Amino acid sequence: MKRLKQYFLCIGVILLQILVSLRFIAQLGMDYKIPTHWNIKGQIDGWMGIGKGSMLFIGLNLFLFLLLFLLPYFSPKYKAQEERFEKVMPQFAGILAFFFGTIHIFSIYLAKYPEISEKGNFVLSILGIMFIAIGNLLPKIPQNFFAGIRTPWTLSSEDIWRKTHRLGGRSFVFGGIFVIFASMFPHDSSTTVFAFIIFMACALLPAGYSFILFKKEGSSK
Repeated sequence: MKRLKQYFLCIGVILLQILVSLRFIAQLGMDYKIPTHWNIKGQIDGWMGIGKGSMLFIGLNLFLFLLLFLLPYFSPKYKAQEERFEKVMPQFAGILAFFFGTIHIFSIYLAKYPEISEKGNFVLSILGIMFIAIGNLLPKIPQNFFAGIRTPWTLSSEDIWRKTHRLGGRSFVFGGIFVIFASMFPHDSSTTVFAFIIFMACALLPAGYSFILFKKEGSSK
């Protein structure tokens, strides 16, 4: 029960998703469609029935919650650094749940009130906030096979994992700030596409850095 309380944010978001979904399904019916995918310009290019769409978003958050909550039972590294894992994993689960839950609830309101879509690229803003939050958390994540920057090289060495995640934290925060800035521009702006490129570069930079560290470590032996 004590561990369950640590995941209150993640559980709270899932419950809110269920309540909002049931309310709008009761009002609008199961055939009502909600957006489920946006392209790199922030334009909706995928729709799904509210019932199936809600199951998709809720199921995704539920899966992530169970994966991180049950980590002690199938992670070979958990027991070695249990105290650090217990501090970080609930926060990590909460960040992911907040992101997917917010997108889910926003998609329902967007379908009912389409004029909201003209008030800025909300999805891009939330993505930027998520990257900043994860960036602040990355340096605290212990080496494991399920969360963090998991490349063959970070998993091969505690030192490479630590250095990569230190850089990754800064990279994610920078990318998140840039994406939020880009979200202030119109959806069809080339700035949004450029922001996506910067966003991906910031995400891939730590992976490349881990390979460089691995090669340096190998050559020094």
